[in-house]
Formats: sequence, C-alpha cells, structure tokens
Amino acid sequence: MKKINLLIVIFLTVVLTSFGQTTVTFFADKDATLREAYSGQNYGSEEIMFVGKDIGGSPSGVARSVLHFDISSLPANAHIESAIITLYGARHYVPVGTTNKSFLYNMTSPWNESSVTWASHNGSYTTYNGVYIPGTAIGHSSTDKILNITNIVQGWVDNPSNNFGLLMKLIDEGPSGFRIMSFLTRENQAASLKITYSQCVEISPNKDALLYSYSANNNYGTHTDFNARSWTRGGTPENERSVLAADLTSIPTNAIVTSAELIFTAYNSPSKGQHSCLTNQNTSTLFQLASSWNETTVTWNNAPSTTGAGIAVGAECSNINFPTRTYDNNTFKSWVQNWVTNPSQNNGVLLKVDTETRYRSLVFASSDNANTAIRPKLNICYYVPSSSIKSFRKSNIVNSNTEVNINPNPTNGQATILLNGFDMENTSVEIFNVNGQLVKSLNPTSNYFKVDLMGQSPGVYVVKIFDGKQVKVKKLLVN
Repeated sequence: MKKINLLIVIFLTVVLTSFGQTTVTFFADKDATLREAYSGQNYGSEEIMFVGKDIGGSPSGVARSVLHFDISSLPANAHIESAIITLYGARHYVPVGTTNKSFLYNMTSPWNESSVTWASHNGSYTTYNGVYIPGTAIGHSSTDKILNITNIVQGWVDNPSNNFGLLMKLIDEGPSGFRIMSFLTRENQAASLKITYSQCVEISPNKDALLYSYSANNNYGTHTDFNARSWTRGGTPENERSVLAADLTSIPTNAIVTSAELIFTAYNSPSKGQHSCLTNQNTSTLFQLASSWNETTVTWNNAPSTTGAGIAVGAECSNINFPTRTYDNNTFKSWVQNWVTNPSQNNGVLLKVDTETRYRSLVFASSDNANTAIRPKLNICYYVPSSSIKSFRKSNIVNSNTEVNINPNPTNGQATILLNGFDMENTSVEIFNVNGQLVKSLNPTSNYFKVDLMGQSPGVYVVKIFDGKQVKVKKLLVN
C-alpha cells in the first residue's frame, strides 16, 4: 500500500466535564497491519489498516491489525463509566456467502509501530474480555465501527502495565475467499476512544477519640469505641461523645464532590455493650467541629465546640436492625466539599445523643478497633473541572476556527465544499484515493466550490486542504 503524503497529522486528547463525570477523548498513538503473506514486513506507516483474508495475493493471506491508546493521563483511581472506541471505516468488502465478522482483543506484549510484524506479534493477544465486531453488509461499504470496550479500559486503568493495545482479527480465518474490513489509521484519521469516568476514593479517618464525662480530663484517643451514650458508672451518671476527622488533602482543592458518605459500623463492645434504648430513644446528631484538635490530648473538657446545624438521625435501638450508620445526604456532601476546597476548615465531626439523660446508647467501632473491617470509612466521589485540550502529537498548529463542509457526503461523484477560516489566496485542495494516488488538484478562489469525481472508482477518498499555514483532512465517500 502506497502511503499518502500528508503534510500534517494532529492527535488531540479532548477533556470535557459534565454531570459529575469527566469525559476524555483519546486518539490512537500507534497502529499497524500484520500480514501473514509478508510475515516479516512492517506496515506501521500505512493510511489504512486491514482485517481480513486473502490479502496481498496469497491464498493464505490473513491480515490482522493492532492499535494502541495512551491513557496514562487518567487518574489511577478512575472508575470507568463507559469507554467507546470508534474505528473510522475505509473500505470493507464481503462477497455473498461469506462474512467479515471479527473480534477485538487485548494484546499481551509490547510492540513498536515501526517494527511490528506478523511474525513478531500475530499471536500476542488474549481472548479474555474480547469485544465482538459485527460484520459489514454484502458488497462494498465504508461504515465506521463503534464499540463498547469499557471492561478492557478498566483493566488498563487497574493495571497500567497491561495496556499493550488491541488486536483485531476475523472470527473465522479458515475458509478461503477475499473478505476484509479496513479502517483509517492515525496517518489519516486516527481511531478515537471516548472515556467517561469518575474518581472515587475510600479514606480512613486519620484521627478519632472518645470523650468521656466521667473522666473529663483524660484522653481516650486510642479507644476501640466510637460512642454516643448517656449511661451510669457505678450509679454515677456519665456521658460519652466522639470526635473524628479525615485528611482530604489528597483530593485537589478545585475538585467537585459528587457524593460523600461516612460509614460507621455497630458492634458489641466488650466494655460498653451495643446500641440501646433501655429507657429513652437514642436519637443523635452529627455536628461539624469549629476548631482543630489533637487526637492524643483531646478530652471532654477541652474538646472544640461545634458549629452550625447538625445532621439528625432517628433512634437506632438494635445492632441487628441497624448494623451500620451512613451519613450521605446533601448536607454532609456540602461539608465534605467545603473541607476539600478549604482544608483549614476541615476540623472533623462530633457525634452525640440529642438528650444526654440515661439510659440510651450508640456504640460503633473506632479507627483503633482491632477489627479493621468495621472501622469508620469515608467514601468520596469527585471530578476535577477541566476544559483543556492536550496535544499528544503535533507538527503544526491548526486554527481552531477552520471548518470544512462537504455536501453531499457520500456522493455519486459531484460534491460542494464550503471552507471557513482559510486564506483563500493561498489555498490548495488535493484529493487522493485509498492507494495514495492524487486524482484531483484544485486552487479555488472562492471558499465555496464544486469538485467532480465522476468517472472515479467507488470508494473512500481523502480531501486535503492547505493554505500555507494549516491543513485540514476530510474523508469523502464516492458511491
């Protein structure tokens, strides 16, 4: 295949945010065809990549294609909501009685675009999490393929060292007969991967303490309980409150919190028992603290005051019926948002029963509990706003205001082109077929002009517009 001599190729990663999620579009940073008939030859600089059978004139000429996306800029804790790959069709062909149905698989070893061959990598893939590529219609076509590869991409995020890219191959490479799917490569129009994700983290509180009125000057920063109680000790009334804080500085201060939940787990404490409404309901409220405190020195007497209205919770009189307590409403989310945005105001929270008269009790495990599974935890999901466009490969700067409209497209041979943002005194238009041959060259004086490809073979053509400073490349399909 002869390479089309394009002057410029640009790959961009576009980042958008909306509705509490981030959407990023990546473009393939390398791709190539692997050809069985020429097993030692590299096809990493072609304009088109092939998947098919009887390619290159050999009766056993199987073709497979490989491509790769660099997604290393995604956060390590990204939860992939969706990952959609678009393969831009060049020219497919299926004769009657055959099919070009294919699969997209994870590759299992690294490769270089300028040296990968059939001999080196035709078997370097795993069928695990493979994605089906439906076949195309009988005859010639050039449809794009849009596929959901969410599970594959989540695997790359979870294990970045396993991202060796993708391999495409026919489902059945056995029967003879010419049949192909072909797609534009990054030398032309790179495959795109649109990823929507959110970031969710589980944070363990970095400090908590029990406040005990019976020993009001003693510190209980290592107590295994996180309680809110009003009880007696040896007949003497005593009250218990608890304070807790979590370090959120690992989250960027410009992050937008989409959800937040603080989870406590009830348990049967060896010294304080469990939830109880023995003589009174144990309704309680969680408050924000107004000032900082030290886990090793805080006591009932020196504990910071609370600020603002709290989050009230009704009675929970049984561990069996209420095994966990979760704070996840909009009020708590607003607290967390403020703590993220203004770290100096993150003083944590205090839990207390609403009426501190005996006998009522809430008993949860603290961060010092021996059972790590029941310690408090804070789950936060967020996104970081961005409207930036990051260039991965750039040999020139394209005016973002340039626009090329071709109508109709597909066409029977005649089309009209409308250009915006080009210097028309220096604009040239070249049209190439899929073999890289120049079939038409124009120097339009107006930004609105016609092109005539009547008499040319049906298929995909590449339209290149250049004004001495910038290049635009468009695909034109002739029926």
